[in-house]
Amino acid sequence: MTALDRRQDPRNHVLRNLATDRRLTAELVVDRQHPFFFDHPLDHVPGLLLLEGATQLAQSDARRPQFVGSVTARFEKYALFNETIDLSADRTEASGRTRYDVALAQDGRTRAHVSVELVDFDRDFAGRCARRAEVHPCPPGPLNKSNPENVLISEPQVTASSVRAHILSASGNCLLTDSICTVHPLFMLECFMQVQRYLNAQHPDPGRMRDILTGVTFSQILPVRDSSLPMTVEGTADFMFSQNGRASRTANIAVCGSTFAHCSILTARTGMRRKSA
Repeated sequence: MTALDRRQDPRNHVLRNLATDRRLTAELVVDRQHPFFFDHPLDHVPGLLLLEGATQLAQSDARRPQFVGSVTARFEKYALFNETIDLSADRTEASGRTRYDVALAQDGRTRAHVSVELVDFDRDFAGRCARRAEVHPCPPGPLNKSNPENVLISEPQVTASSVRAHILSASGNCLLTDSICTVHPLFMLECFMQVQRYLNAQHPDPGRMRDILTGVTFSQILPVRDSSLPMTVEGTADFMFSQNGRASRTANIAVCGSTFAHCSILTARTGMRRKSA
């Protein structure tokens, strides 16, 4: 395994019974004592844990230096605690990119589809700038966090149409910052999601993140090795609505002022039939 952004801490290993014979398959470990994925009580398996499982399944198959270039998820149904969650992946490769289309199923029913793309590593972000200045963490309440160590952003600055927040320095007390060589993609995606929760708390109606999350995306053009470089999340404060009732928000992640990653969420109005993580 040579994925450069894989987890190191054994507490973050979320797969068991991994098999690589014909298709990649595994079972998801749902540890309800995990201090990040279960920061507070939940009635279903969190979407971030489903993404972690799919990402680790792809990383387990890496055979040369690669990093996670993108993660795209479509959530179909809530994953519950009463049945095993099975993962299986199809693998395709072209032009230095390896794509894993991962299905996560429970009791024979698909709960989510996640596409993870590993990209050959030839260079990383080479920006030159001052180390990040000290910024104060956002209060945990608006981010729906119980434990302060799981807060990853400063308090966002919100205007009528935009939002901006600093990403905090990686903390050894937060398991989501764990990564062997480069900043982990799901750490950056969670920073984006914490900005969305803040907006949700500040503008509960109609500018909130809908209760039903149906999709997320993360993509980066280069990995970042030096987590001490200043990083920010800068995005839209308003939802864009589509004709089918879906709503979306987007943001860029910048390091030393240069954009290197993009995130988005897709949500549905409360009461629609489709349910997600």
